[in-house]
Amino acid sequence: MVLNIAEGANRGHHKDKASRFVIARGECGECACALDLLCVCGLAFAAKVESLKETARRVASMLTGLIRRERRLAESG
Repeated sequence: MVLNIAEGANRGHHKDKASRFVIARGECGECACALDLLCVCGLAFAAKVESLKETARRVASMLTGLIRRERRLAESG
């Protein structure tokens, strides 16, 4: 997730940036799923998992804002 955010931030074209941010947002969901698996397997405490999942949701929300911005900038030329 973090590497895709960094890669997107360093892209020159708005469409490329948006594309990388979309990938990173998808990875937020993957992280949340992995956290659930840790909890189900008894490898992590539910309270800590929920805290980390909330962080993933917040990052995904911020990425949604970045995606909208970059798409808007790409459309405006």
